[in-house]
Amino acid sequence: MNLIKKITRVSQILVLTACALTNNTYAITDPVSITFQGMLAGQPEGAAAYYGKANIPATDPQGCRGIAVKCYSEQGISIGTVFEPMISGAHLHRSGTNANSVALEYHTDSGGIYIRATDLSAFSLNSILFDTRFNENTNPNIGSYEVLGFKDALNQDLTTWDWVADPTYGGKRIAYMTVPNTNESRTVLIVDQDNFNNVKAVWIHYMGHPRVPEATDPVNFDLKLRNIQLAAPVYTCP
Repeated sequence: MNLIKKITRVSQILVLTACALTNNTYAITDPVSITFQGMLAGQPEGAAAYYGKANIPATDPQGCRGIAVKCYSEQGISIGTVFEPMISGAHLHRSGTNANSVALEYHTDSGGIYIRATDLSAFSLNSILFDTRFNENTNPNIGSYEVLGFKDALNQDLTTWDWVADPTYGGKRIAYMTVPNTNESRTVLIVDQDNFNNVKAVWIHYMGHPRVPEATDPVNFDLKLRNIQLAAPVYTCP
């Protein structure tokens, strides 16, 4: 009886191992930290602003490897903003000029921060260091940020999608949480870990503004990301 149990258990392990390894290769295989140190001047990824749109193919003229534009890349991850048909100049910023102050900055001149693996593979989002400290002119600490996880790496119509009519993005948005725009710098643990542990893209934007605000819109916000913790996806065999 014990021998039968052992054989059954070994068979289960072999099946699970084969299932997990078949057709599944990932850019992120161990826990990694995105620290944005590569943004600093003199670094290969260094720039004052990043105009690449990470939610469209990298070779598109506005993509991560487009014409005179790029995304920020670190640890096999590409980070840019999102494509808007009528606003090619949407971009993210580098905030800070040294290792202690550098951060990725997002405010009203883009539709948010889009994070995906450069090779379009899946990953697990564990935590993000949000810096939303008060600034009278740029961040009055009103509202919240939305964090959305997707089952596909490229989602090209995010800024034109009707999010009121279908907040699930046709079922392709598989994870969701909100982060209050409060006067603090803190590491936000991903509370919806069961859903964010196997995503192919994450999009962060100010709630109610999935695209660049209209010129007449008085909204103001300023988000700086200083650290992102990622890990290998948790894969479950069907």
